[in-house]
This record gives sequence, structure tokens and C-alpha cells, in this order.
Amino acid sequence: MAALQVSCVALLCFMCFAAGQLRGPPGSVCSFVASRQVSYQVENRRRRDSSPGVWDYIAEVFGTRDRYRRAFVTVYGVEYFEDFECCLGWNRIGDTCQADCYFPCNNGLCVSTNVCECDEGWEGQNCDEDVDECWYMIDECDHVNGGCVNTQGSYNCTCNPGLNLINGTFCHAIPDTDECGLGNGGCDHNCHNTHGSFTCSCNAGFNLDRDGRTCVDINECSTTNGGCDHFCDNTVGGRTCRCRPTHRLVGETTCRDDDMYPYGEEVNEWPRRWEFSVCQEEELPPEGFRFFGRRHHNIHICDNGIVSFDDIVRPTWPTLLQEVAAYSVAAVIAPFLARSNPTILDILPEDERTQIFYSFYQDDDGNPNTNQILSRARDDGRSTPGFFAPNYEPVWALVVTWTRVPPDCSMYINGLCPRPHDQLPVNDFQLVISTDGILSFANFIYPARAQQWVSPDEARAGGNNVFPKSFVAVGGYSAGDGTLFPFRPATNASLIHRGFEFSGEDNRRRPPGLAYPVSMRNLYLVNGGNWKFALQDQNNVSPPEPAVARCSQWMRRQIVEDPTQLFGYDALPSTQSCPCTAEQAWFDSTYNLPSSITSRPTCATSRRRVHAFVDSERLIMSRMCCYQRAQWWTQSFTSGNTRSSRQRLGQGALQDGIRGGHLIINNQADDQAAFQSCCVDAAAVRNGWYCDRFVLHRPLSSPTHPGCTNYGVNIPWTTTSCCDPHLTTLDGNKYSFNGLGDFLMADVDNGEYQLQCRMSLAAGTEHATIITTIIAYQKEKQPIQIQVSGDSDLELYVNGSLTDLSVLDKEGYDLEVGDNALVTKPANNSLLVIFFSGITIQASARKPRNWLAETLETVWNPD
Repeated sequence: MAALQVSCVALLCFMCFAAGQLRGPPGSVCSFVASRQVSYQVENRRRRDSSPGVWDYIAEVFGTRDRYRRAFVTVYGVEYFEDFECCLGWNRIGDTCQADCYFPCNNGLCVSTNVCECDEGWEGQNCDEDVDECWYMIDECDHVNGGCVNTQGSYNCTCNPGLNLINGTFCHAIPDTDECGLGNGGCDHNCHNTHGSFTCSCNAGFNLDRDGRTCVDINECSTTNGGCDHFCDNTVGGRTCRCRPTHRLVGETTCRDDDMYPYGEEVNEWPRRWEFSVCQEEELPPEGFRFFGRRHHNIHICDNGIVSFDDIVRPTWPTLLQEVAAYSVAAVIAPFLARSNPTILDILPEDERTQIFYSFYQDDDGNPNTNQILSRARDDGRSTPGFFAPNYEPVWALVVTWTRVPPDCSMYINGLCPRPHDQLPVNDFQLVISTDGILSFANFIYPARAQQWVSPDEARAGGNNVFPKSFVAVGGYSAGDGTLFPFRPATNASLIHRGFEFSGEDNRRRPPGLAYPVSMRNLYLVNGGNWKFALQDQNNVSPPEPAVARCSQWMRRQIVEDPTQLFGYDALPSTQSCPCTAEQAWFDSTYNLPSSITSRPTCATSRRRVHAFVDSERLIMSRMCCYQRAQWWTQSFTSGNTRSSRQRLGQGALQDGIRGGHLIINNQADDQAAFQSCCVDAAAVRNGWYCDRFVLHRPLSSPTHPGCTNYGVNIPWTTTSCCDPHLTTLDGNKYSFNGLGDFLMADVDNGEYQLQCRMSLAAGTEHATIITTIIAYQKEKQPIQIQVSGDSDLELYVNGSLTDLSVLDKEGYDLEVGDNALVTKPANNSLLVIFFSGITIQASARKPRNWLAETLETVWNPD
């Protein structure tokens, strides 16, 4: 008859988080391990929404009652975490730890263990001894015309007869009258009483007039334009600044060109400083930066108006980029490469020095300014001349801003500037690069009239009128995709408008057809000062290293960087707990191993899942274990006098490391595609950085060999029988009985799980019975009934409602039952019930040897 096997797996596990710390002096705060009860919710797979029904028979046997179906089961556990308290000898007051004194400080504050800091007028170890200010002569009384009387913690001054005490300290024959008490003493703003008189003062923004009472407004705009960049409007007690059209007011006084991306104080950004003889290297976001046929992962920012994506020597002299041999193999972008020296202005006040700002803005980085920056970069990319990208959505942008960049004076005698430093011309300009991983764009932004010099010749007075100038600034880009030997220039672009080359030019006369001279100082007059460049060909947008783009897109969709910190993660099968072979995974009903294992390496997924929540987002986690190709073979053996055989699954070793499987969250196909992109196709990029990031998001199932050291399931080989129920318990005893009716076959945890069977007469006999129905049940959950139908079919009832079994014909499909179990179809005429706890029950329809009727063979999985 039927054999029983039982499998139980404990699922509870716990996680730890540290509490916020107290504040206090060193040695005042101590830590300890505390605990609290926590809960999280778990579920198996797709939830089955069965129609309601009344199953009187089940309700009678199991005592069930109608309940609202829930999508999840709540698991409770204990969370251990580090907490903090004030150390012995310290008192907690709010969120600070203050010292503890054995004897209280009566008139003072305990500042250290048994150390008091006394209030003024008190002394002694416990601040309970009065200081006699009169005896120590530390009072402020008029001792010539009066005296001092000590009090507890203070003192009082007295005057000789006929004199009056003024302001509590000195004596005078004439009593004081408070003129300020009547009509504010006639003062416009503030009145200050003195003995026998008073004085007036004015609020900020006003001067006291000659009459000593009236306050007159100061016209702040009359001096240095009130500090305003453009326009100053005087107001009563102050002034306001205004800007010209196409400019915005930053702070109170600064006017900034609207073409400029926000920087500095607008976006809480501080200027950068480094050793300017070299260029500052920064790592790019995950997508890197696609620049024509290459993808770069680092950028070097130089102080003199150029950035490079390859390691270069800081250029000293401005030369047209397409003419520099080194730039045929080094990718560079130069909005305004000039012979400059930012340290020259370091002797000036802070706001008059050279300042260089740069910041990355990434999608969902939490920076409140990111949306504004990325939206603007999106619009600039979509409107780049000669390139059509209507759906461009950048995921990151880099904004580099150079302000107050002066010319280099090293070409002059002793390296000294011929002009005072505060009179040197300075340049402002900006570079913005952005990408979505596939397309990349660059913007050179030149604010109006902010390019005051183009050559170091202009460091001397009148130098801007020298023609021709030497070492004129240049601009443009070189993609570094050329060759040195033989020399082949890289893909490049310069600052060309209407056929005129502006890069390296500073002409005094305008050419025909142009309203201004061709000069690097007039770049702001072209395109509104915003020069836009597409860094790929319109006819070849396929990116280099496409796997990097795919992997980065997947990483940006992840809402949790490290899922091991989620509550409930440890309720999953732990790492190193995969079945050791494909055969074990095949026969372990808590795993789903596709039949493709016999044709290629294949992964099994655990049917035990945990649901975690991040805000309102649900994350369904499961474990995946991967095996080498396996094959079926037949094993023959002798049991007693009987020769038998059974099917075995050979080979199929568990793989380990990145090939051994990983955590799955929500979508297995999506995660496996990400694995292929991050750990296979992009394995060699950035020394495996992308695979390392994938493993952080999806921890490995079998990180080391062997990957099954924590797999404790022993799957026995069982020769099954039929007809009467035969039960082998965990102590090895075997039981058999023959009955008619309904029987409780198994009970786990005092009724938490129960298995019932219905015994019926076998056809053609009046005494032999067979199993025709089983009912699997978890307390207060929906009962699952499997029964024989006709000659060889099975029927499934959930909570009394007949279920369509055709949905189970699809390989790997599991039908969820409420929030605690699922049903799957491992073979024809066989159903497998898996409870979330790991208990499984398999029922199969088998034809008995001696009767024509169908019977159920039930396997209860023990572990």
C-alpha cells in the first residue's frame, strides 16, 4: 500500500540592526545587546483565488471556520541589536549622557564623575558654600560712597545717607530719571537710558541724523553698486539686487547666466582643490561613458579647461586637438583649453579666487537637485543639432564648472604678472556630459561676456589689443579611436559655426555674413552660448560593451543594494544548502528542477519563498542552485528473492561560485539575464566590477566548494506498495491496518498539520479496502483534498471547491493555495502538496494488483 515520508524544515531566522547612539563625552556612552520581537510576511508563489464554498465534511472533521483569506503568513522572531546607554557614573538627560556625582551639586552642574562646576557666587566640592564677594573685594559696589552687603550666592550694594543707588552699583546725589520710559525718549528706533540722560541708536541700514534722534535710510546702492552684479534697488533699511534678462539671481548679489547649469551654492556644492599639476581622476557611474566606439569608466578633470577619459599628462600649451598625436589614442573633451594657472589668484579674498566645481548627478541618488539637472540634460540631448534622439533619458550627468580662471604668468620675467592680480582678466565656462548607457552627449556652455581672455598675452595691461596673440585657447573633442603608428586622427570635432573655425582664433574684424568677429571670446554669441555635441554617429548607435549597458540598467532597477539585510532573508535556504547533485534536487520536492537537466546545465529553484517589503514594494525571494548536465540510468538490485530496478539521475554535479546559482528576487528570467550580462559578457570589464556588484545584489547560493555543506536532507529510496496504508515512523516501526471510513493518518505539532485518508471498499471485494481520498490540512488554513476520479484520474478540491488541474500541465507551474501552501504536478496522475514549512505530501493514482479500482498512494516526506 502506501508508504509515508515526512519532511520538516525550520524556517525562522533573525537579523540584527544597530540603534542610534547617544551623545556624550568620551567614556560616557556604553553599548549592550538588546532584543525585541519582530515580524515579517512570507508567501510561496502565485496566489490562487479559489471561489468560496462550504465543505461540511471537512468543517466537521477538522473544525474549520470561514476566514478572510490573506495573501501572506506572518512569521514572528526575535531581533538582536546593539543599543546604547549611559555608562556607570553618567546620567541620561534627553539624548546626552551627563556626569553623575555621588553628592549632588546644590548650586552647579555635575560635569564629570564627582566633579561639580559651581554657579557664580558658590564654591566648595558640592557647590554649597557661599562666596563672600564683599570680603574678597570682587564686588562692583561704590565703596567710596557706600558699601557692600553679602547674600547667599550674591551681594547687594548700599549708599551712604543722602545718596541714591544708580544701576545697582554706584551712588549719586541726584536720583536717575528713565527718559526712555516716556515716548521712547523721542528716538526713532532705539533708546538707551543713562544716569541723568539717554542716547539714541538706529537699526541696520540707517544712520543717526544730526539731531541725535532721527534715523535716516542709507542708500546702499551708492557704494560699489550695493555689491550687486547687475542692478541695485535701494529700499528702506536695505537694498535688493536684480539681474539682466536671461540671468538669474543666486544668493543676494550674484547674477548667473541662465545658460549655466546650477552649480556652487545653488546645489550645495563646494569648490574642489587638488594638486593642479596633474588632473583629478574620478570613477564614472556604472554605465561608464560611451564616447563613439569606446566606453570609458574613469575621467580625469584638469584645471585648465580639458577633461580626459584616458590617463594623460596635463597639457601646458593649447593646440588644436586634432593636431595632437597623443589625442589620436586618448579621448579628451576641451570646452576651453588655455594656458592658465588657477593658483595665481590664491592671494586674493576667497570669493575672488579661481574656483572649480564638479558633481555627478545620478538617477535616484537622493540629491534634491538631480531631477532638475537630468531634465535639462535630457532636453539638451534631444535638441542636439544633427542628431535625432526624441526618447533620450539620461541616467547620470556630470557638471564641471570653471570660474575666475586667470592666464598663466610664467612666460613673464620671474613668472610675475605685469598686472595686479585683482585686475587680471578671468574666464567662466562649463562642461556637461550625460548618458543613458547607449547614447552620450556633451555641452560646452559659455556665459555672456565671461570669456575675458584667450591668451596669456592678456595678462599685461592692454594685452587684449595685441594681434596676433600667441597660444590662443582651443576647444572641441577627440574620441581617441585613432592610431599613432601609422598616425590616424581620431573622431574629432572643433568649434565650427557656419563654416568658421572659432577654436584657436581671436580676430578683431568680423567676416562677411557674421555679426561678430571669429574669436574664442565670442563663443557666447553662438547658439546662445550652449554648444551641443552628440558623441556617437546617428547611423551607428550600437554601443561598445553592450553588456555593461544591460547590466547597469538592471542594477538601477534594484531597490535594495544588499538583500541580506532584509527581514526574513534568513528564512530562505541558507547559502551552501543546495542539494549536492541534480538527482537530489530532482527528488527533493521543495526544489523545482526542469527536465532540461538531461540536455544541458540547468538550475533548480527552491519552492520555499519569503516576501519582504521595502516601503510599499514587495520583494519575493527564493534560492537557485545550478547543476551540470545529468542523465538517466537504470539501477538493478535484489531485495530478498525479488529482482527490482529503479531510475537514477547520474552525473549532474552541483556547480559552485558564480556558476552555482544565486538569489532570485521577483523575476527569475530577469535575474538570469542580468547574470549573463554582468558575470559572463562583462566579466573582464573593470576587473570584474560588474559581477561583484551583481553578487552584492544577488548573493551566491554556493559561493565555495562544496556548495552543499548545509544540505541536510536525506532522500530515501522507497519501494512503495498499495492497498492498505503502511506507515513507517521515524523510530523505524511499521504499521498496517485495513479499515473502512475516514481516518487521521498523521498529526504534526499537536494539530498544526494533519493528514486524513478515506478508505473505501475495493471493487469486486467485500472486505479489502483502498485509499480513495486524502486531505492535507494546516490549522486555520484552507484544506486540500485529493481524490480518485474514475479509473485513473485525480481531482483536487481547495476549501471544498473543485480546481481545474489543466493549469498544472505547464512545466514548473505551481498553484498557490492561500498563504501557506502550493500544489504542483510532478507526473501524470500525481499531485504534490508543499507547505511553506517544508512538509510535502505526494499523492498518486495507482491500480492495485488484485482489483480494478484505482487507489491513492501517499508519500509523506520525512526529514
